[in-house]
Amino acid sequence: MYASIRRYKVEPKSLDEVIKKVRGSFVTMIDKTPGFISYYVLKSGADEVVFVSVFETQAEVEKANRQEADWIKQSVATLLPHPPEVIVGEAVFQKFRPGHEMHLHT
Repeated sequence: MYASIRRYKVEPKSLDEVIKKVRGSFVTMIDKTPGFISYYVLKSGADEVVFVSVFETQAEVEKANRQEADWIKQSVATLLPHPPEVIVGEAVFQKFRPGHEMHLHT
């Protein structure tokens, strides 16, 4: 399992609009991508948003990063004008509180 974390700077007045657009159109595209496991959006400050994608393989998570970059150029480029900080890596450990386990469907 591989994850990608992308941190973007955003104008505080645009943060909710970015999140609304991601929820409205990007998520419906990414969840159909082969290998998709989960996607998270974090408000990490008044001027920052973080997107986390989890996929089965490194190739799939890297493809999803390219899809996201293309979608951002087409849909929210004026709201996210700067490239993100990107971290991609293999998930080597996970722990959930009982009852909150991630259920993987293969």
